[in-house]
Amino acid sequence: MKNELINTAENAVHEDKTEYITVPKKQFVNLETEISALREELSNLREEIANYRKHMFGQSSEKTKFTGEITDGEQLGMFNEAETEANPKAPEPKTSTVAAHERKARRTHEELAADLPVKEVLCEIPEDERSCDKCGSGLVVIGHEKVRDSIVIVPAHAYIERTMREVCACENCGNDESRDAGLPDIETKNIIKAPAPKPMIEHSVASPSAVAYVMYEKYVNAMPLHRMEVDLKSKGLIISRATLANWVIASSERWLFPLWQALKKQLLAGTVLHADETPVQVLNEPGRKATSKSYMWVYRTGIFEPNAAVLYEYSPTRAGSNAEKFLSGYNGAFVADGYDGYNGVTATRCGCWSHLRRKLVEALPPKDKNGAFPPGAQSVIGFDYCNRLFAIEASLKDKSPQLRNQIRQHCSQKIIDAFYAWLDTVNPSGGSKLSKAVGYARSERKFLCAFLDNPLVPISNNAAENAIRPFVLGRKNWLFSASQKGARSSATVYSIVETAKANGIKPYDYLLFLFNLMPTIKSFTPEILEMLMPWSEQVKETCGYSTVAKRTARDKADSERD
Repeated sequence: MKNELINTAENAVHEDKTEYITVPKKQFVNLETEISALREELSNLREEIANYRKHMFGQSSEKTKFTGEITDGEQLGMFNEAETEANPKAPEPKTSTVAAHERKARRTHEELAADLPVKEVLCEIPEDERSCDKCGSGLVVIGHEKVRDSIVIVPAHAYIERTMREVCACENCGNDESRDAGLPDIETKNIIKAPAPKPMIEHSVASPSAVAYVMYEKYVNAMPLHRMEVDLKSKGLIISRATLANWVIASSERWLFPLWQALKKQLLAGTVLHADETPVQVLNEPGRKATSKSYMWVYRTGIFEPNAAVLYEYSPTRAGSNAEKFLSGYNGAFVADGYDGYNGVTATRCGCWSHLRRKLVEALPPKDKNGAFPPGAQSVIGFDYCNRLFAIEASLKDKSPQLRNQIRQHCSQKIIDAFYAWLDTVNPSGGSKLSKAVGYARSERKFLCAFLDNPLVPISNNAAENAIRPFVLGRKNWLFSASQKGARSSATVYSIVETAKANGIKPYDYLLFLFNLMPTIKSFTPEILEMLMPWSEQVKETCGYSTVAKRTARDKADSERD
């Protein structure tokens, strides 16, 4: 039996014809490297899918929220050992859920409509009922009682304003030949006409109010001209969109561009400004396809400047030479994102922590079912550091430059040192959202830290982003500019209305004020242009919001900036 088993095993070995291949060790290493790369690519793709889902269905706001624990007490008492010692071995901030949102108090009817005129409607007792229902004696009025307030909205309506002028003739000229012979240039009848105001646009039916309305609807309410054409037609007024465009271009070139130039001088005379750019499509550009991408640049004074100026400038390209040309001769500080096109500007460049925080937000992992991030997630830790900086800046916006500088040097500097010490310990996989955020933080370190040396420099470029947002909103509706002339006119009008809004001035009232007054001015001297600026006392009194409305606009701007 034993011999049979041995023979059977030997036969099985001889019959086994399996071929074994010897694989070189180098090939094994290559396979392992390829598998590792595929796993990394899979991780990045999953991160991209999660990021798209977050953009589509998640919270879009970037308001400051802490992910780490905050101690009670003063605003500046939130630093731990990491900020104090600033070394790579310092403990990382803990992660937890975001604090509950605190609802703001509702505004009263008086606050919501503080800037509206009041028209009283009196309910009277009929004459035949003005007798006492008890004794029959007559009634006398002893006062008026408020019943309720109602907001009344009257749709815009159009009408023809026909300008007429008197035409007078001399009763004597031409009647007495002996007398007329001794007078020079006597005609049969000496006709004298009353002076008439100059038209806003020569040989056009456009009035100051009509042009102000068209500009307000297009550049403030983001209504395309073709929709405006349809809306005006429903009101009984047939004006083509081409005519509306001609009104905008002619008025911006003749009346608004001198203000744009004056605003540029004001902006370049400041100590700090912001810069940003966004694409725009212009159809009829010489030598370029209609699908070519052009750019609208925006420049804004610093948030600590007394008077705000917002300027747009159209350019066919995104070349850095556009910013270099606009900022030629400017020696202050300018805040921008990490775009390399700004590298050639000679002014002191400052970075934007909002851009870094946004990249960290994109790298945040999904929250668990309790609404908390996974413990120890690296992007959450970096996000927490950024929020600590923004919390300090929020407490400093009304402080003096000296105090702001002291607190930044004492507190913000420590957080930044701790952040970069922690960043040295982070080694994310290539191509991931976190690796992009880490790379941005490392390459922009010099610019991100520049605000520590100048108390007038803000921590972010949010001021420019908020200024360019109305243009982006309008672009979604009107999609493109038909010509370079139209793009330049849009830049001019956006500059005027956004500067007005930044200074608490009603855009429509300001445009109407300018278009009524400027045609009567012979020469736009610097003194005249200064009087027309949105921060002048005359403009404030004529076109300004009420105190409550100003506070509402300021609160909204602060909320967007945070």
